[in-house]
Amino acid sequence: MKLITVLRITLILSLITLVIIYVNLNIVLSENKLLKSELRAYETELDKTLRELNYYKSELNKKIAEYDKLLIKYNEVDRWLKANITYYESHISKLKTELQTYASELEYFRSYLSKAVIPNDLPYKNDTLNKIFLDNAVNSLRYVSGLLPVLPSSAEDMIVKLIEWVSNNTYYQYDPSVMKDHWKLPNETIKDQGGDCDDLAVLGYALLKSVGFKDVYLLIWRANDSAHVGVLVYVDGKWFLVDPTWAYVNDYGLRLSFDMLRIDKSKWVIHVVPSHLHPTTKKYLLDGGFTRYQWYDYRTNRYITDPIIGRQISLKELLLNWPRRGGYEARVWSLIAYDRSVIDTSLDSIVEVLNELTRR
Repeated sequence: MKLITVLRITLILSLITLVIIYVNLNIVLSENKLLKSELRAYETELDKTLRELNYYKSELNKKIAEYDKLLIKYNEVDRWLKANITYYESHISKLKTELQTYASELEYFRSYLSKAVIPNDLPYKNDTLNKIFLDNAVNSLRYVSGLLPVLPSSAEDMIVKLIEWVSNNTYYQYDPSVMKDHWKLPNETIKDQGGDCDDLAVLGYALLKSVGFKDVYLLIWRANDSAHVGVLVYVDGKWFLVDPTWAYVNDYGLRLSFDMLRIDKSKWVIHVVPSHLHPTTKKYLLDGGFTRYQWYDYRTNRYITDPIIGRQISLKELLLNWPRRGGYEARVWSLIAYDRSVIDTSLDSIVEVLNELTRR
């Protein structure tokens, strides 16, 4: 009986132990399942991290390759610089020496210019100074004799040729601000390939005097804040008003004519004063057939090929027409003759003096 009881107790204890073991086993299995889930998550994260690592490793390899290329170039440049540094150091030293020389020369010219008499604000009120300037203007042509045009023998053809030559070989240039109203000599104007209205007028004066014209004058008009200079010539009983800047003579104006085509295929022509373009540009356009010269007749308002510049009107009307063709009404006039000048006076006084000069 006691044995049976012991066996029962032992069996019960065994069952309880088995239950406990079963419960613990379920707990362990549940935890194991959770751990497996977490492990799979970690594995997924690890795979992602490995892929990123491989990507960054690939990018790093690219950068290393680029760096290697740059390093090679750097080494090449470094070797080149080291090989040439002596040359450039000597070159820099030479440039410094030249700079010092130029600085010394600049100081000399500054000193020279401070003492020099520069022909500003002509005409002088002193006839002797005007005469000296006009002599120097004509004499300066010998320094550029190889560049001068061959002029025809006819006076009218000569004047037309002069206008055409100046138009081809010069353009309008403003005076340097430091020089104010500086009147250049003709050799300077030719070398510079241009100048302002007084420079081009003096060039025209010198060319006409150099070929034997006797009665040649510089004429200046002023209208409010504007002023202009041209050349007046008297030959064979005829007056010729020559303006190299405006390419103008006796109511004719020389123009560069351009044939243009609108978008709608209609044709039109534009006309440009030659002094508005650089000589190199004009040569290119003329040689290439992009433009041509035509003369505009202000009296008939049409373009022609051969102007008749010998046609005459009264001297006063001839002079009045000149500024009016540019849209100005001249109020004050000045005249520079070789041995007599009249400064800031009326047009009637200028006409009177001119008639007196040509009667002598």
